Amino acid sequence: MKYYIRSGESAPQVVEESEIQSLIKAGSADANTRACAVGAQSWSTLGQLLPHFFGGSATPPPPPAASPMANAGSVARDLAVKFASKAKSFAHRILMSNFTVETVLPDESAALDKAAAPVKARVAQNYAAWRRAMLWFSGVGLAAGLGVDIVDEVKNTFGGTMLPILRGILIGLLALKIITPALLIRAALRWTDIRASRKDARRAVFLTFLVPLLLLLVPVVGLSSPEELRNLGLNSTQQLLSYRLGIGLAAVAFLLPHFFGLFPGIIRACMTLRTLVPESTLPGIIASLILPLFTMLLLIALAVVAQVGRPLLFLGFTGMLCLPVLLLWNIRLLLKPMDGAAMNAQIGPLRKRAALAWDIGLALILADSYELWKTIGIQKILSFATDLLGIIILVTLAGTDFLLGLMKYTFEQDREHRDTQLFRDMDARFKDLDEARMTQYSETPPAPPTA
Repeated sequence: MKYYIRSGESAPQVVEESEIQSLIKAGSADANTRACAVGAQSWSTLGQLLPHFFGGSATPPPPPAASPMANAGSVARDLAVKFASKAKSFAHRILMSNFTVETVLPDESAALDKAAAPVKARVAQNYAAWRRAMLWFSGVGLAAGLGVDIVDEVKNTFGGTMLPILRGILIGLLALKIITPALLIRAALRWTDIRASRKDARRAVFLTFLVPLLLLLVPVVGLSSPEELRNLGLNSTQQLLSYRLGIGLAAVAFLLPHFFGLFPGIIRACMTLRTLVPESTLPGIIASLILPLFTMLLLIALAVVAQVGRPLLFLGFTGMLCLPVLLLWNIRLLLKPMDGAAMNAQIGPLRKRAALAWDIGLALILADSYELWKTIGIQKILSFATDLLGIIILVTLAGTDFLLGLMKYTFEQDREHRDTQLFRDMDARFKDLDEARMTQYSETPPAPPTA
C-alpha cells in the first residue's frame, strides 16, 4: 500500500509501506511524522496509521481471497465512497471559499508537484485546488440544468412550426448549453495545467454571456420575409406585435439566470479574494461598486413583490437584500488591509451573517414557490435553479481569476510609482480634496485643531 508522508513544510512524498521501515531506521521518519494513505482526505501520523512499526499491535493476517463478483462490488463501493468524499470536500471548499482555512489535499498537492509546469507554493496550490472544485461544480451544475429539461429543450428547438431565423437562434442557444459545461468539465479534468484550465474557463464565460446576447440581438421578425410571416398566420399588426412580445419575454426568461447570477458571483469573487490576499484593498473597492447596483436590483424586485401581496415572497427578498446591505454597512472594514488572522476575526463573522440572511431569504422564496412548482413543473424549477447555481459559481471563478491578475498589476503600479513625482502629486490632490471634505464617507465633523 502507498502512503504520503510529509516532514515539516516539505512537499508530500509517496512511499510504499515497505519503504517506511527503512525511513524510520534512518531517522527520517518517526511516529509523529504526518502521513496519510493515497486517496485519503485528511492527514494523520505514522504512529496512528502503522502502529506495528512502533511496537503497537501487529498487522492483521490478510483476508481470504474473494470471488471476482465480490471484488467488483468492492471496487464499486470504494469508487462510490471516494466520489462521495471528494464531492463533500469540494462542496465544503466552495461554501467556505476561505483560503486561510481550506487547504489543498495531499493527493492534489502531489499532482500539482508533478504537473508539466509544477506548482510548488502552498498558496498557489490552495488556489488551484479551489479552482478545481469550482470548475467541477459549475460544469456539472450547467450540465444538470440542461439534463433535467433536455426533452423539452429538444422539442422546443426542433419541433413545431416557427420562423427559420428563430429556429437557427434556438439551435445556437442549445449548442451553447451543451458546449459550455463540456468546456468547464474539460478545464476541471486538466486543472493542474493552470494556463489551459484558465483559457477553458474564459471561453466558457464568453459562451455563457456574450454569445447568447449576440444571438438574441438578431431581429427575428424584421429579418423574416412576408411569406414566412404569412405562413405562421401573422397577418395583422396586432399579431406581429404579440409575436414580437412573446419572443422578447422568452429572451428575458433565458437571460434571467445569467443576469441575476452576475452580481452575487462578482461579490463572492471579491470576498473570496479577500481571504487569498487579505493585505489588498482592491476586492473591497470592486465590491463597493457592485454592491449598490445589486441593492438597487433587489429593491426593484422587492417593490414588484410588494404589489403581488405574497408575505413569504416579500420576506424572502428582504432576507436576500440583507446581504448587500450588511456588506455596504461594513464597507470600510472590507477596504482595510489586514493579515489572515485579522481577516477571519473581523470579516469572517460578517460573511457568515450575510450568507445566513441570503440563505434564509432563498428558503422563504422556495417555500412560497410551491404553487409555481405545480404550475410550470418541477423540471423547469430544477433547470432554472441548477443553471443559476452553475452561473454564480462560474462568475465567481472567472471574476476571481480576472481580479487576481488586476490586483497584481495595480500592486506593481503602486510599487513602481511610490517614490515618484506622480505619487507626490496624487498625495497633494487628496490633501486638497480632503480639506474641502470631499473624500469623507460620512458627515462626521473634522477633528478640532490642536492647541
